[in-house]
Amino acid sequence: MSAVLALLLRREFNLIDKLLLALSVSSALVYLLTLDRQPFSGSVVIKALGMATLALLVLRVLKTLDGLLLSAALLFSCIGDVMLAVRGANLFLYGLLAFLLAHIFYIWLFARNLQRPLRLHSEQKIVLLGILLFSAAMTWWLWDGFGALKLLALIYLCAITLMCVMATLMNLPKRAVVIGALLFLLSDSLIAANKFKTTIPLSHYAIWISYYVGQGLLALGFLREKLRA
Repeated sequence: MSAVLALLLRREFNLIDKLLLALSVSSALVYLLTLDRQPFSGSVVIKALGMATLALLVLRVLKTLDGLLLSAALLFSCIGDVMLAVRGANLFLYGLLAFLLAHIFYIWLFARNLQRPLRLHSEQKIVLLGILLFSAAMTWWLWDGFGALKLLALIYLCAITLMCVMATLMNLPKRAVVIGALLFLLSDSLIAANKFKTTIPLSHYAIWISYYVGQGLLALGFLREKLRA
C-alpha cells in the first residue's frame, strides 16, 4: 500500500490520474461484493471499468512505446472481461482470444525491458522452475477436459507461461510485476479448472481477487519502475 501511495504522489500523477485509479479500484471492489447477485443491469460495465481505467491511466502517465504496450495489454484484458461476463451468449472463445492478445502485448513489453546481458540469480531460477512445473502439471491435469479446444488451450497456456517467464527474467528491483504475473496465472488456472475439470466452491471470489490484484501489480509495478528510472 505504501508503494502505491508513493507512486501516486509523483508529479507524473495529476488529479485525473488519481481519479482514474480510484475508479478502477472502486469498480473492482463493487464487482467483487456483487458477485453472488450477478448478472444485473450494469454489472458488465462495472467489471470493464476495472481494467479500462487502468489502461487509460497508463496511457496518460507513460507516453512511450512501453506505455502503449502496457495499455494495450490492459485494454485487451478488459475486452476479455466483457466477453466472459456477457450472459446468454457463448463468447468464451472470443474472451480467450482477447486474453491471448493481452499476453502477447505483455510478452512484447517485458522482452523490450530485459537486462542485457541476461544473468539469473538463484531466486529467479527457483521461480522459473516453479512456473514451468505448475504449467506442465495444469496442462496434464486439464488435457482431456479441453476437448475440441486442445490446440487453442495449449497455445494460451504457452502464452501465459511465457508471460510469467518474461516478467521474471526482467529482474526488476521490486517484485510487484512478478507477483502480478503469477497471480494472473493463478486466476486463469482457476477459470480453466472450473470450466474444463471440476467446480471449485467460492472460486469466483479467488478468481476476481487474484486477477484484479495481479493486473494492478503488473500495471502499477511496471509504472513505478519506469518512472523511477
